[in-house]
Amino acid sequence: MGEGFEIRIGREAVQFSAAHFLVFGPDSAEAVHGHDFSVEVAVTGNLLDPGWVMDFLVLHRFVQEIVEPLDHKVLLPAKNPWLRLEMLGDELVRASLGKWSWQFPAVHCFLLPVCNVTAELLAQYIGGILKGRIEAELPGSMERLRVEVFETPHYSARWTYVRQEGESRC
Repeated sequence: MGEGFEIRIGREAVQFSAAHFLVFGPDSAEAVHGHDFSVEVAVTGNLLDPGWVMDFLVLHRFVQEIVEPLDHKVLLPAKNPWLRLEMLGDELVRASLGKWSWQFPAVHCFLLPVCNVTAELLAQYIGGILKGRIEAELPGSMERLRVEVFETPHYSARWTYVRQEGESRC
């Protein structure tokens, strides 16, 4: 096995605060609550000129641009089969689940294309966008991408992409 290189942006560098709730079934959800999320990212790849996997500042900017729209928002799962989301005019979003209903100012909401707002699915969401950004910037250079989302200093979830044998490098 040869050597490899990995760069990492530590979780202290990328943080955002957001509210969410988990949906457990057609009439069951937890209370709306918030977290000070942090995100750690690692990219593994070949060394490029001038002797790096990629520029730390570019990677940091990419991650910041992905999480910035989530900061200080209510994160809502747009693909949840039990949660009904509807706009009330231009001002409010109503979320309905069984006998429960919440209303949030639309400008304070972010509808995520996920079935639930879990740390796992947040990591996958961030990672999927980041993967596309890195591949557009540095085609074929990335071998592995790891995104870890921390809800607290002790609770986190990780999503990992690994380029498969034969997968296009360009």
